[in-house]
Amino acid sequence: MSFIDELKRRNVIRVGFAYAVVAWVVAQVADLALESFDSPSWVMKTMLFLMAIGWVIALFIAWAYELTPEGVKRAGDIDPVDSVTQQTGRKLDRLVIVVLLLAVGLLTIERFLPDNKPETGLDTTSPPAMQAADHVGKAEMKLTPDSTEISIAVLPFVNMSSDPEQEYFSDGISEEILNVLSHIPNLKVAARTSSFQFKGKNPDMEKIAKLLKVNHMLEGSVRKSGNTIRITAQLIETNTGFHLWSETFDRKLDDIFAVQDEISGEVVKALKIQLLGDAPSAVATDTAAYTAYLKGKYYARFDTLESLRASARALQEATAIAPEYAPAWAALSKTLRDQANLGFVAIDAGTEAARQAALHALELNRGLAEAWAALSGIQFSYDWVWDKARQSFQTGLEYDPNNIAALRMAATVSRGLGEFDQAIAYAQKAVELDPLNPLSLRALGIASWSAGDYRKSTNIYQQILALYPKQLSIRAFIAANLCVLGEPGEAMQYLDIESDNIWQRFISTMALDKLGRKTEAERQLQVLIKDTSETFAYQIASVYAQRGDFDLAFEWLERAYQQKDGGLTQLLSDSFLTPLHQDPRWRKTLLQLKLLDYWTALQVKRIENQSI
Repeated sequence: MSFIDELKRRNVIRVGFAYAVVAWVVAQVADLALESFDSPSWVMKTMLFLMAIGWVIALFIAWAYELTPEGVKRAGDIDPVDSVTQQTGRKLDRLVIVVLLLAVGLLTIERFLPDNKPETGLDTTSPPAMQAADHVGKAEMKLTPDSTEISIAVLPFVNMSSDPEQEYFSDGISEEILNVLSHIPNLKVAARTSSFQFKGKNPDMEKIAKLLKVNHMLEGSVRKSGNTIRITAQLIETNTGFHLWSETFDRKLDDIFAVQDEISGEVVKALKIQLLGDAPSAVATDTAAYTAYLKGKYYARFDTLESLRASARALQEATAIAPEYAPAWAALSKTLRDQANLGFVAIDAGTEAARQAALHALELNRGLAEAWAALSGIQFSYDWVWDKARQSFQTGLEYDPNNIAALRMAATVSRGLGEFDQAIAYAQKAVELDPLNPLSLRALGIASWSAGDYRKSTNIYQQILALYPKQLSIRAFIAANLCVLGEPGEAMQYLDIESDNIWQRFISTMALDKLGRKTEAERQLQVLIKDTSETFAYQIASVYAQRGDFDLAFEWLERAYQQKDGGLTQLLSDSFLTPLHQDPRWRKTLLQLKLLDYWTALQVKRIENQSI
């Protein structure tokens, strides 16, 4: 009998195959369980190593021993005539078949069972981002990643520190790694706002990938204790669920920038991206300044007086510790401008402080797109120097073509100058890069409104509502579209005439007027004037324009001019002001703002489009 025949007779081959099948099933179950408990990668590696050793031991035992009705005996002591290996082999065959059927059944159930979601309405048990998946099509956006491109989303790293106040640090680390990866050629990176929609959730990875249009994900955790940090990161292929790479870094806080570079470098290697030059790296600075910078960025996300003050304090601390750290100056510029826009500080002083912070950031780093976007916003909304605003956002996009802030600023400026096609293109690109960002979606909705596509604008706003159901301003924007479409009754479904939200008050005044409810409309308008005449003069002028009271409309436009009201940047795109276009004072207003040439160009284009 040959050696192979003897292996078969002693069931060595059957044992090896059965062991491999069972081990594979155990590994799949263990992978899911360990991931749920956020176990470090070495646990899985150790388990696989032990399984490999066990396989060798199982083969040796199958060769050397035989299980008989009397117990385990050495194979050499059993006469082949008395051997029961044939019966044992049949039992092994049945075991393998059962395990394989179970494995196939589990995979089939996981892959093909439909989601338990209602067919209509929103599933209130799911994260808002997942609820919005059914609404993305309304904005005419592609949901599946391009199979030919390499793409990745960086999910927010979990804060494993004992202090929940360290949340800003884990969020900041995730964002900074994302920023480094976003500068790697041939790698598409989902923007921060979209990937952070899943913070604190555990939704289905395949659905996240479809929604963000990516084929890889980077996730992990951060534990900070004093001057030491532990960062665990793992790279996952979304269509298979395979872990392409994982690692745990135990370092001192001073090494934080090196760790970010190591993680991005490992991602590049795992994805097999060919770099034409050196890989981009994190911008290093003093660790205390960096910590304050992350804290300032974290608080800047909340548009409240307290959060913006906390953001400004932290960013000012960062710039004081490390005056050469340009990102902190750019972030400070945005926070100071937000404070001024929301009326938390005097608009003149706040805007000038924001301008100086942006200019200083550009002195330190001319290629910082965020600083160019901040400067463009000031030049556009406050200075009304249109060409400079355009030049600033264009410069920012030259340095960083995929910068979301610069793209949104480009859409805003283009829309304000009557270049609606360009505005839509810029906003659409921002949405494609950051599909769940309400600011990007809002920019696309407003650009569509400006171009006269009110239905598309409404669909986009509906998508924002799916993400953020409590956004009263967005509900008011939907109502505004319906008013222009001659559907004020439908508009009232999105309005609350008792709301304190300024946009709800503004649009409800319009809708009530169109419904003939003049007394209620006048009451709303008087409340609006009483509470917001110093900051909302442009919108009050719009109400009078819709009423046909042109004298008061132009009077309030003049007040808006004196108050440096940013709403005046919408003159060329605002349908509510259409009744004023035939009044001689309209051209004078445009001339006063140096917008007459842009208006003339827009009218010529409209005539050309009508003649085609």
